[in-house]
Amino acid sequence: MNTIKRCSTCSESKPLGEFYDHRTSADGKRGSCKNCVKRSHWKDGVKRGPTPRRPTSPSSRFWKYVVREGSCWTMMHKSRIRGYPVLFDHGNHAFASHISYEIHYSPVPAGLKILHHCDNRGCVNPEHLYVGTQKDNMRDCIERGLRWMGGGEIPEGKKWVFPLSLPPFLPRPLRA
Repeated sequence: MNTIKRCSTCSESKPLGEFYDHRTSADGKRGSCKNCVKRSHWKDGVKRGPTPRRPTSPSSRFWKYVVREGSCWTMMHKSRIRGYPVLFDHGNHAFASHISYEIHYSPVPAGLKILHHCDNRGCVNPEHLYVGTQKDNMRDCIERGLRWMGGGEIPEGKKWVFPLSLPPFLPRPLRA
């Protein structure tokens, strides 16, 4: 077995003990010697490490995913909550419609929601967004025929998007 290896960086022949181990190479050692590897980690007397990731806010990443086609600006992002696109910021989610509203107008007041004129959950066009309460949201759903609050059959011309009825509440047995 060969005990001498030529360094691929400095081209010097050195014993195998001068090379770091490497699992996938044929001889089990790195191509560069330990001195060359150490030298490559330093530049101008300063140790180089991994390049730190620059922190980015959801608003700075927002435009990367927006497609402006037609009147709705669609957010093409895979992360969604209940069909609404979200961007994550240090473990917290931010709805794309809220980010769009904050970029174009002002922060969303506490206790209020961002509602859509266009009924497109992926739309982030600021002209289609407005601030309202949950009560406003439910009133709009009923007026637009997205939910039917009456009993019996759904009348002609009304749309059924998602069911309102939930399974009956089943209480858990008490522990003794």
